[in-house]
Amino acid sequence: MSMSEGSERSMEHRSYFLFPLNGEAVRFNPNPVCSSTLAVATSISGSFGHMKVFRFNSDHSLLDHVHDIYSAVGLTACAWSPLRQDHIASTHNGHGCVFMLNTRTRSIAWHPPPGHAHASIVTALEWDPHGRETLVSGSWDSTIKLWTPYSAAGCISTMHNPNIAHVTGVSWGPIPWNGFASVSYNGSLCLWDPRMRTLASELARGEHAFSCCDWSKASSSCYIATGSCSGLIKVWDMRGSREPVSAWQGHDNKRVRGVRFSPSVQNVIASFSTGSEVCMWSDVTTVEAQLARKYSMHTGSIKGIDMSTDGVLASIGSDYKLITIVYAHDRQEVEVAQ
Repeated sequence: MSMSEGSERSMEHRSYFLFPLNGEAVRFNPNPVCSSTLAVATSISGSFGHMKVFRFNSDHSLLDHVHDIYSAVGLTACAWSPLRQDHIASTHNGHGCVFMLNTRTRSIAWHPPPGHAHASIVTALEWDPHGRETLVSGSWDSTIKLWTPYSAAGCISTMHNPNIAHVTGVSWGPIPWNGFASVSYNGSLCLWDPRMRTLASELARGEHAFSCCDWSKASSSCYIATGSCSGLIKVWDMRGSREPVSAWQGHDNKRVRGVRFSPSVQNVIASFSTGSEVCMWSDVTTVEAQLARKYSMHTGSIKGIDMSTDGVLASIGSDYKLITIVYAHDRQEVEVAQ
C-alpha cells in the first residue's frame, strides 16, 4: 500500500495536553533501544520551560510522561545524543548557548565554557550520527559552531562564509564523508567539511530565503530538502547539480517552518508552515512529487514535527498539544530503501 492509497484511512492519534507550556521542538530518540522515547522542549513566554520526555508502549496505543526537567529559561530545541541515550542537547530561548541535559538524573550534564556561545539565537541543532561525539549548531548571528560536549574543548570551531547571512537550518549527511548541509535566510545552501572545518561547496545562492532543511538519512542518500519563507519546498541532489530535482508550492505561500524526511518510508517528506496542518509528500526525489496526506489535528499553529523509525509522526502546536499518529501502517511502508 502506498502513502497516497492510505490517505482516506481513518486516523487514530494520541494527544497529550502540555498547558500551560508551549511546545517549541520535538525529537524521537535515535538510539535503537530507545526508539519509543521522544522529548519535547517547552517554554512559557520565554521565561522558563521544561524538557519533557515521553515513552510509547509496544503498540503505540499509550503515551506515558516519564521525565520532566525544569529550566529557568525557556527551551527552544532538542537533539538526542547518539552516544549516550539519556543525554539531550538543548538551547535557551533568546540565547546563543548550547548545553546538555541528563534525562535520567534530571540535571545539566554539560555547559560550555564562558565565551563559547553564539552571539544570537540558535536556530538549528543536530548531532553527527557517525562519529557521534560532535554537535553542530547554526545561529541567526550567521555562524556555525562545532561542539564536542564530552571533551574539555567545548566549541572546537566557529565557521562563517561572507555569502551566508542568518543560518536557519543544519543537517548531517547519512555517510561519514558527506559532512553536513546548512541553509540561510539569504538563500544559500552550503555543504561543509567538518574534518577540515571549512566550506566544501555552495549548492545554491540567491534562492528564496531558506527557513529549514533536512538531509535524507536513507543509506547513501544524496538528497537534501529545503523549505523557504515563500512556501516553496525543494529537493536537491548534493552530487553537484545547482538545480533542484523537484520543487513545489507546499503551503499556500506561507513560510515553511520545517521539513523532515521519513526515516521509514522511501522518498517521503513531512512539512509544516505557520498554519495548523502537517503535509506528507510522496515521490519527492522525482518530478512527480505530490501531496499524499494532510493531517489537521491541531487548532493552533504547528511549532515542530519529527518521525520515528517505526512510522510514527509527532507534532506540537500553539494549542499546547503534543499529538502522535502512526502514518506507516504495514511492514511494506516501514522500510527505507538501501
